[in-house]
Amino acid sequence: MSKRKNLTAAFLIVLLLGTIAVLAVSVLRQQELNTSSRALAIDITQQILSRDPQTQAPNAGALMDNAHPALLQRRFASGADGYIGMIFRTLGDLQVIENITGSSRVPLFMFSDEIPSADYSLDTVFSNGPSKVEIKMLYEQDRWLIDDFTVASELMVF
Repeated sequence: MSKRKNLTAAFLIVLLLGTIAVLAVSVLRQQELNTSSRALAIDITQQILSRDPQTQAPNAGALMDNAHPALLQRRFASGADGYIGMIFRTLGDLQVIENITGSSRVPLFMFSDEIPSADYSLDTVFSNGPSKVEIKMLYEQDRWLIDDFTVASELMVF
């Protein structure tokens, strides 16, 4: 009987340690995805709202290269060039990103069916005035993809 109790105790200890390990990995994954989504929101916004160094054309390709397929179907089926070009014509060149707020939503357990997502709002200043950039991302295929990208300013009238 003692041997059986020892095996049961050993099994429970291994199970407990395994659960703790899975939880630790999950928490680390949450932190890493939160950090990477925030950094990408800033980096990709700077890329999208900059000009190509060689042609000086708006860099809409950065948006297209990182867009979720749903965004391409919903908003940019014919490309993002027109939208990004309008931002440059109206607001001028991006001067600075002053502030970023928002966060990611990453399920605690990595085996969850819930797709990690992130929403950020960036306060920006262009040469013609301030604006707010709203960026939404989904984590699929081991990378963050842009699900929505909007620039709002009092100078932009739709």
